Amino acid sequence: MNVIVSNKQKQLLDNANIDAIKELNGLFNVDDLINNFKDYFFSRMIIDATSIIDFAKEVNLRKLVDGIGSEKIILFLPPKPEPPEKFKQLLNQLGINCYSTKIEDIVGFLNQNNASLNADNNDIYSTSNNDNVSLNSISNNNLESTNTNTNSNTITDVNNDNKIVIGFKNVTEHAGATTLIYMLKTHLEKNYNMSVEAIEIGKSDFKYFNSQGMNSIESNNLQMAINNSKARIILIDMNESSYSPLCDELIYLVEPSIIKINKLLANDRTAFMNISNNKVLLNKSAISENDVPIFANEANLKVYFNIPYVNDRTTQNKVINDLIDQMGIASNSGRGLFGIFR
Repeated sequence: MNVIVSNKQKQLLDNANIDAIKELNGLFNVDDLINNFKDYFFSRMIIDATSIIDFAKEVNLRKLVDGIGSEKIILFLPPKPEPPEKFKQLLNQLGINCYSTKIEDIVGFLNQNNASLNADNNDIYSTSNNDNVSLNSISNNNLESTNTNTNSNTITDVNNDNKIVIGFKNVTEHAGATTLIYMLKTHLEKNYNMSVEAIEIGKSDFKYFNSQGMNSIESNNLQMAINNSKARIILIDMNESSYSPLCDELIYLVEPSIIKINKLLANDRTAFMNISNNKVLLNKSAISENDVPIFANEANLKVYFNIPYVNDRTTQNKVINDLIDQMGIASNSGRGLFGIFR
């Protein structure tokens, strides 16, 4: 018999009429999910990937395999964006061979013995098990974000949908993602003549900026908001949402003050370990540029950029323009935003 764990794709799974002896619906961390089924006998587990917090992280996939068994897992992936190649290779290396974005494929897997559907079907995320891929070479940055170029500071349109989608997430409390997004938006519009939309998930703080093109939505409407946006650049305040695969890049914000760091680590000693391979931006920072490498080394973080306290009322802030350049704007080279305009 089968069990189903669903979230955003629940309706598709319900309509498929899959025979299941137990169903869970919601957002879960991997440990809780495993504990929920540890004394439960079942044949296959159909997992809606959107039901697992940070489902694309290698550590969580490994926990799933160790706790449930790769031969039992059928992973129902969200339709967009298509996972990067290294993520597909990671799934196969871990023995998770049954995964697809198509509900008909998910049903088809139930009648097969842990074998991916025909690799000729391009709708299925399938790679050869003979690919010699070292798991150590696949960083969380590759999996957390769809941007697979870990050596580049520039952010690219990996989904080829003519939009750049960048998520921002506070790590320390009130690290300033909301205001930073507002400043990036105004600078991009006025200094680079770019069309920009800002989206915040689960809150309504944007309204206090009294600025057009800043919208508040619930997380289950994010895909629709991105699809319907006419903007070239979409900046997302993720807030508590952990659903990052829709972003071309996810940037984490840390306010490096003593009280904010100590408070964070008192609540979660692994907070920095969870983002050690991702782009980390120091915001509202009193750390000098000379001391940034020291902080990065002590915290074991890859600091992407260092922003001091800045005036959010001006659109001629050098620090914000420098950040935009770091993201890929080379205004003096004619390359254009994020290297995608030629």
